[in-house]
Amino acid sequence: MKHRISLLFLNLIVVLSHPAFPQSYTVRGEVLFNGKGSVFISLVDKDSFLQPEKAIFHQVFPYPFPINAAPFPSTPDSFTPIQEKATGTSSFILSFQFAGIPEGMYAIVAFLDENGNGTLDKGLFGPTEPWGMSFRSSRPRFRAPRFEDARFKVPEEVRYFRIELVK
Repeated sequence: MKHRISLLFLNLIVVLSHPAFPQSYTVRGEVLFNGKGSVFISLVDKDSFLQPEKAIFHQVFPYPFPINAAPFPSTPDSFTPIQEKATGTSSFILSFQFAGIPEGMYAIVAFLDENGNGTLDKGLFGPTEPWGMSFRSSRPRFRAPRFEDARFKVPEEVRYFRIELVK
């Protein structure tokens, strides 16, 4: 009997001393854009907000897009052409997801790399390629966006994000 109590007590100590596994979450959404080029989508925190190459998670949809991509959500890198314009450029919706995200504050930044150099090109008055973020309200007009403009808290503010890439 003493032996059973000792084993039970030992098991209880082992179970209680083990830290709980941290919970992780999934963020899903879609990016809408016109034009041709690879699409870069990054999940960033405050430290990597202005440096998406240091993103927490990163997805690249290389151009040309695969014609036989499966519909969302069976694969995170699926796409759907939504219309053909008279100008010959296509409008697209790309679906994305980032899985295994721990609790915290994040933002989503995305851009269409029209010239294939792998970076968001900027001119005197801001980006020269279509870009977008997970804005909390509207896009700032006369200043660069700040992390607070695009941030959301995981898990409390996780939703299906819809990001439009515009110049």
